[in-house]
Amino acid sequence: MRTLILITSHFPYYPGESFIETEFPFLYPAFDRVIIIARDVSSIKARPLPSGVKIYLYNPSSTLFEYLSVPVLLTRNLKNTVSILK
Repeated sequence: MRTLILITSHFPYYPGESFIETEFPFLYPAFDRVIIIARDVSSIKARPLPSGVKIYLYNPSSTLFEYLSVPVLLTRNLKNTVSILK
């Protein structure tokens, strides 16, 4: 199973990182699972994404559950995370 973990500042939320919106339709089909970790989210308005894309918020205003879910997410995908870092 191929997993894409995309760590962004804002995407899929506005404003910023509009280049990802253009590239995402080309990236998405190449993976079985797509996870987006967005930081510094100040807007609740999000760009439309295909169904099945998981979005996690990781910022100071996140809930405790969202804050703690990022390390758990990376641990669950440890093999993928290590191969990405190599």
